[in-house]
Amino acid sequence: MGEEASIVVVHDELRRYDLPFWELLVSRGGEVVRHEWHGVAPGQPYRLYSMTKPITSAAAVLLAREGALGLDEPVARHLPAFAGMRVWPGVPARSPITVRHLLQHTAGLSYGAFLDHPVDDLYRERGFGSPPRPRGLAAFVDELAELPLLFEPGTRWNYGYATDVLGRVLEVVRGAPLDEVLGELILRPLGMTETTFRPATAVPLHHLDGRVTYTTPLEEWGFLSGGGGLVGTMRDYHRFARWLLTTGLLRPSGDVVDLAEAAWATPTPGHYDGRLFGLGVTTWRTGGYGWSGAAGTTFAVDPWNDAIVIFLTQVLSTPYTKEITELLTSSPFPTSSETRWKETRNT
Repeated sequence: MGEEASIVVVHDELRRYDLPFWELLVSRGGEVVRHEWHGVAPGQPYRLYSMTKPITSAAAVLLAREGALGLDEPVARHLPAFAGMRVWPGVPARSPITVRHLLQHTAGLSYGAFLDHPVDDLYRERGFGSPPRPRGLAAFVDELAELPLLFEPGTRWNYGYATDVLGRVLEVVRGAPLDEVLGELILRPLGMTETTFRPATAVPLHHLDGRVTYTTPLEEWGFLSGGGGLVGTMRDYHRFARWLLTTGLLRPSGDVVDLAEAAWATPTPGHYDGRLFGLGVTTWRTGGYGWSGAAGTTFAVDPWNDAIVIFLTQVLSTPYTKEITELLTSSPFPTSSETRWKETRNT
């Protein structure tokens, strides 16, 4: 299938999902080769939700490169509340949680929303469900440390509040609030002037039951969430993704773990769709990487073909996110008819 034919197929498939609005950008070699939108004007801000995580993770890796933060040092060095953690049902943890565990979601933390497990029950009882009870980031993290871990740190994979804890680590290391830390390390150097924790106006968020709400993550959660609190535009996220591609900062390497791939077959604890996980991003054995957000946003970087694809919409908990991600990363579009993008699981 030729590239133009592939674009038509993808465009038609996106329309099939009947999303209220969406925006799609594809670039290759630093040049935007396709920018499509439906029901929205370019420049629309989007709640990025978990597409905030790669930005927070990149800041942590930058600090590690500077020598200000060690990936394998205990989190308790910066957050004393995480000393002496216990694993459900109350067994002392044999190993401390490290910064790398936070980056790779192998710390034993949860979201209190996805699992049928006593630890998730405790999360919900203590106000750590989805969304969490509003409180400041320091209080949020300290209270989170009072709860038991799902498993011994570094032994399994489970999606949870790890990147929010990481955001607090960044605050302590830099001695500044998270918005200032990300602004200094990522947003201002890349010219991401439209990305913020504090948008001037609330973004319309569509729900599956037809409701539309107008709030900001900071208003809902009460803290600067390094795991899901940023609002940004297509232009800004493309700048970030292009920087990732050219610097190789989060490119898969020896930091990739296979615990996430195994987690999909071990639903208690841990659930995932069967891919590897690196430092803040899911990865493919082919070298590509990316991540998605709760409102249907997704991005992927393909170093082999010097290509980036970003898709943005605002439908909370849409069931189509995984399908759209697979559509954009497994077809000949956007890389070439000889794409190396699609994951080869048996190699």
